[in-house]
Amino acid sequence: MADDAPPLHFSKLAGYLQATAACEVGPVDVDPSCTAYRRYGAARQRLQVQPGMIQAYAGLGQRFVTHPSPVVRMLAAQLMTAQLQTTYLQLLVAARQERHPQVLMVLLTLLTEPAAAAGKDELLALAAQLVRHEALVVRVTALQVLGTMPATYLDILKDHLEHGEVTEQIAVCQPVAALQPQRVADLLQGLELNKELRAACSAGLVQALCHSHEAATRNLAWALLDRELDPQHATAKRPAWQTVDALVCATERPALLQRLRELVDAENTSGFARAAAVRSLGKLKAPRDWLADLAKRYESQQFGAAGQVRRALLDEGWLHK
Repeated sequence: MADDAPPLHFSKLAGYLQATAACEVGPVDVDPSCTAYRRYGAARQRLQVQPGMIQAYAGLGQRFVTHPSPVVRMLAAQLMTAQLQTTYLQLLVAARQERHPQVLMVLLTLLTEPAAAAGKDELLALAAQLVRHEALVVRVTALQVLGTMPATYLDILKDHLEHGEVTEQIAVCQPVAALQPQRVADLLQGLELNKELRAACSAGLVQALCHSHEAATRNLAWALLDRELDPQHATAKRPAWQTVDALVCATERPALLQRLRELVDAENTSGFARAAAVRSLGKLKAPRDWLADLAKRYESQQFGAAGQVRRALLDEGWLHK
């Protein structure tokens, strides 16, 4: 479509939307190679600005959310989020009736947005039913929904952590570990544990360490995290650098500072983790002589993981270009 194409009146958008019925649903969205889908996107870019556009988008979505085409239903549901406070009930009905896995996944995801909070109880009840759905993508999305209220659905989450597929385990390990760190202790012993799963479990342990009101829970979470951070156990998969960054919440633990200091020099772990350890040491106000010493030792390092450490020291102001 030409860049100088004239503006399009909103009334024309329905035709472009219906034309996407010729498209197929991809793994998580519409197949981006479909010509009709590209034309629909281009048409939205050309729409004339007019009063009531938000209401018009929502209204168009409401017209087509029950269309026979799964692609049209998916795009219509996305349009309805323009006024999600008023359309969430219709989206809930659509989700209960939907049979296409990817469309159902999109509907559940849209209904978790803050603007749909009024329907949270109904969404949770639906998600609790869908955790046994035959399609993995639906089960994972349903578990993510239940993970927003982990204390209420802990038994379901634990069951999928123990018996689910890896993607299901990734979806539930953070909320489970945040409430019951002991549930992930054996899992984290696995040296070949999936990297994303390890990161999710570790993130839950960080939550337990920083936010649990129970001393026993905090202590167990730290014991497990301490092992994850031990450079003797470190590999490119362990620990996850995102977890190292998150540990800045645990300001009351001197042992954490020492672990991070060791991690900076751990040559067998990832440069991301080592650089994150530098940033965390800075945020946790580690002794200035520690950081000064690191700056001196890494000032000439340019490449690889050591180079990432140097760049982190630059970012933290301990080195100068």
